[in-house]
Amino acid sequence: MIEFIDKALHGELDSDRHIISIFAMALASRGKTYVELGVREGHTTEPLYKAAELNNGHLWSVDINEPSEYIPNNGNYTFVKRDSIKFLE
Repeated sequence: MIEFIDKALHGELDSDRHIISIFAMALASRGKTYVELGVREGHTTEPLYKAAELNNGHLWSVDINEPSEYIPNNGNYTFVKRDSIKFLE
């Protein structure tokens, strides 16, 4: 959580200011299945993944390109290399 606070206060990326909100909403949902459409580097993947992990859930991340920075490596995460619209069809 300290890392999320630091990113929210000092991060320069477009999603950094929203990272705590993303984590809080995902965690409070008590979801078992999370779907992230559009991953880019994986910056929003981290709070979604941490919430899924704490809720004993699973995060599905979908993008046409593989994430370049944050990639979880366990059974609570699946990356699908595919166009998001085609994934939803």
